[in-house]
Amino acid sequence: MKAIKRLIRKLLSLFVRDYVIINGLKWDKENLVVDGKTHFAYKEALQAAASVGKRLPTREEYKALLALSWHWSEADRGIWVANDQLFFPASGCRDYNDGTLRVSGTYGYGWSSTPYDGSNAWFLDFWSTNARTNYSSRRYGFPVRCVQDKNSR
Repeated sequence: MKAIKRLIRKLLSLFVRDYVIINGLKWDKENLVVDGKTHFAYKEALQAAASVGKRLPTREEYKALLALSWHWSEADRGIWVANDQLFFPASGCRDYNDGTLRVSGTYGYGWSSTPYDGSNAWFLDFWSTNARTNYSSRRYGFPVRCVQDKNSR
């Protein structure tokens, strides 16, 4: 069954792009899901992106993306960026103390590859009235949005 699913995904990828090109990067259209997992601590996020041959965006790449344009969508519960080319859902975060999913539908996050210091890292941070980069503990579970250089396969 897994082999059939892989074949179907491969065939679909020939006809449907799962990315958009913005600022010279291929941005995945969806957050990364690995074995049903949707939120990752920082180190796990780096490893998860690498496991699919991609990487996390840098803080500067997130800032450049937001500088193009962004707006909150109440109907979709998240933000559209770069003239509505790419959507980020407000999928909340996992608390590092007890693993509880918090603020889903209200706040959205996404790890960047840029460390802040030994225990914190930069991430995309947004809600209905603001979108920015911020830093926090690497122990939080945030979603992962992968990127690749435009010319990569």
